[in-house]
Amino acid sequence: MFDVKKEKKPAKKDKKEIKRVRSFDLRKIDFYEFRSSVDPKQWKGKDVVPFFSELEEKKCQKCNGSGTELCKRCKGNNFIECSTCKGSGKITCKECKGRGEVPIEINVFDQNNKKQRKTIHVQCPKCFGQKYSLCKDCWGTGKILCPSCKGNPVMCKECQGTGVFFEYKLLPVPFDVKAEVIPQLIALKEDEKLLNVPDIKGKIKTVDKVIFNSVKQLDEKALKELLGVPNLEKEQKNLLKNVINTFESKRKEYEKGKSLEKPLYPIELYFVLKMKCTTPKKKSFSLIAIGSKDRFTVVSPDF
Repeated sequence: MFDVKKEKKPAKKDKKEIKRVRSFDLRKIDFYEFRSSVDPKQWKGKDVVPFFSELEEKKCQKCNGSGTELCKRCKGNNFIECSTCKGSGKITCKECKGRGEVPIEINVFDQNNKKQRKTIHVQCPKCFGQKYSLCKDCWGTGKILCPSCKGNPVMCKECQGTGVFFEYKLLPVPFDVKAEVIPQLIALKEDEKLLNVPDIKGKIKTVDKVIFNSVKQLDEKALKELLGVPNLEKEQKNLLKNVINTFESKRKEYEKGKSLEKPLYPIELYFVLKMKCTTPKKKSFSLIAIGSKDRFTVVSPDF
């Protein structure tokens, strides 16, 4: 069984991160308010959280706080050129073809009763001599309502129409304790019941153990020599890998600022001796000795 200790330091007050979100995305975020310091043993959340007191409203730069933007089709004018009349508001009269008058042919006979065709022109009865009529699509204005925005404001896609963004800070939880050393016991799968023994961490404080001051010292060769065996079993190899991976992952997270928990040396190895016992009434239980013959403790996970 190994003990990989870690030190949980109080959060640094200068550690902060600023986040920027749209107004409606605030509903997805859990904010915190702290009126007093926090007991780290009772705290179940992250070490760095959004603070409600740091929430600040910022004007949208794209729409300048209006919440709207120009329609790409009409450029904010609400109207576009009428395609029927090309913006003139007029349609050439189909009756007179834009002449303003229409011909009337009449029969004229001379003294010899010879017929001739004479043409006279009169005002066009459709356009009344104007040569055109008003465009029925735009009613003579030359413009029609923009079919894209229909004359209504267009929502700014950047701020989703609210005209603002919100910025908030991720700050460390105000823990009220100094750096705390937390033991983390890692055992073989078959010995995991040990971890549930009441005050197991306190019981093993005074027993003999093997000290490792570097992860590099933790290799199969060293463990075989300590156990006095030619080869390690598969479970023992997996335990060794688990210990190394646990220590290294904690170290990397701490160095990158993603965790306040710093893994500590030494890494401690405890020898475990198990005995299976049976009472006269055939009830089975196990006794486990942890340590060496000089300094050890005996526990039973079955009681």
